[in-house]
Amino acid sequence: MTITIKLKTDNAAFEGDSRDLEIARLIWGVAHRFERGAVASGVREARPLKDRNGNTVGSVTVTGR
Repeated sequence: MTITIKLKTDNAAFEGDSRDLEIARLIWGVAHRFERGAVASGVREARPLKDRNGNTVGSVTVTGR
């Protein structure tokens, strides 16, 4: 299985001291999906990642089994 997380961190949600917290929040959200079993192996579609302002700032893709 390959997990690819892409983030674009050039907007207001990532400014100043908020950057690391916002990155951690997004990665925690991905981890939480795995905990709940919501990410099935073999998924080939990119799932959007949204910042705290609701903007799409990246994606997570899982490929393989």
